[in-house]
Amino acid sequence: MIIIRVGIFQVLGNFEYENVRYIIEDKAYSHSFSAIAIKEWLLDSGIKADVFMLIPESLAESIGEDPAHLIENREEFEKAAKEKTGVDAEFRIIPSVGKYNRLEFAGSAENTAIDIFRVACNEELDVVIGDVSTGLNIYSVILVEALRRYATYKKLEDLLQQSRDFEMKLAFIPPILRKRKEAEIEEVNVEMQNVNVKAIFDTPETNVSRLCTRGTDNREINTNFGGKLKILKDIVGNVKIAVNAVKMNTPLAFYHKEVINFDYDVEGAERTLWDVIDFALKPRFDGSNKIWRLLLHGNNVFNTFFSIAMAKSFQEFVKTLPEVAEAEELIRVFSDLYEKVGVEANVRFLQRDIDGLRENVPDGFRGCYAECFDGSGGSKDEKRNFFAHSGFLREITIVERQGDKIFVRWDENSLKKVRNWLKDPK
Repeated sequence: MIIIRVGIFQVLGNFEYENVRYIIEDKAYSHSFSAIAIKEWLLDSGIKADVFMLIPESLAESIGEDPAHLIENREEFEKAAKEKTGVDAEFRIIPSVGKYNRLEFAGSAENTAIDIFRVACNEELDVVIGDVSTGLNIYSVILVEALRRYATYKKLEDLLQQSRDFEMKLAFIPPILRKRKEAEIEEVNVEMQNVNVKAIFDTPETNVSRLCTRGTDNREINTNFGGKLKILKDIVGNVKIAVNAVKMNTPLAFYHKEVINFDYDVEGAERTLWDVIDFALKPRFDGSNKIWRLLLHGNNVFNTFFSIAMAKSFQEFVKTLPEVAEAEELIRVFSDLYEKVGVEANVRFLQRDIDGLRENVPDGFRGCYAECFDGSGGSKDEKRNFFAHSGFLREITIVERQGDKIFVRWDENSLKKVRNWLKDPK
């Protein structure tokens, strides 16, 4: 039985919200928070969901006389926020941006987006609903962006398999008017829209050495995590080569670990990235009312996560392959793969070159593909001909025919050269 995990996210702008009657598909739910109303509506449909109330840390001043202590102790802050609202939900503190009353938060929108992204990742959600009915300021915009990036991450994680569904929705309500009489409860309709996030099959451009925007921050990160970041860099590099191998129609690359290698602890590398983020987002105090953190580089951080997601998908794909490629199996497996990632045109070229193997390799032959020809037609431009013929460059391709089966691999002495070609196919 497949369990679908649903998460509803709502940002609070304060701790005092009046009761409202929320109408969802002609059903009424009275509550202070629309996220709870959505949870109850889903439960009426037999769907369980968790609500995540996101609390900007600037609200610490509304709870106690020592906001700095609460900001440093998130669990205590979350517990206090839950007691303040009396709501049955999960509470998560998120970094604030800007100046609020006595406190100044020297953060960034990207820091906050990454922290919200972390909540969704930790919960491994299959459906996310962003409720933007409260906190209508920078945080609601950040929430939408963070959930979009989580949706991209989840789709890339399953890109080559496409074995599971993922949904993202946004929930809206019209402005709530002040109640005209003390006994009146405002009634509003909740509108929900599907958000279609496409995961494009391309190399996420990132620089693992620049996970922060400032040079001083990067030096601090590299000093503390430099050795562990090397594995992340290796994974990112292999994802780039794997994407190029698919786009350029060179399927044999996936049968040679010297060319593409996903024998890494990808989950462990991802934990390292989270350790870096924990380190960067730890609040620091300069003795005044200013709270600051390292400033994370949003594009590099998220694209590194996207590379990790793609590495997971490639890793699962490679596990399904036999040790040695067989021509007919190449057509079957990679036709399916090419269609899934939107490079269907490659199927025709791969079929053409597989047909060439069938035509030119005699039964019982075992050796270099070039030996199947009369010595003419050698490659003047090896790299160009390599990509022009699905990677079956005669001089480096080793073939063995056993009846209808043709086994194909590259000569071991050529693998370093092939890897370099795939790093930069141009």
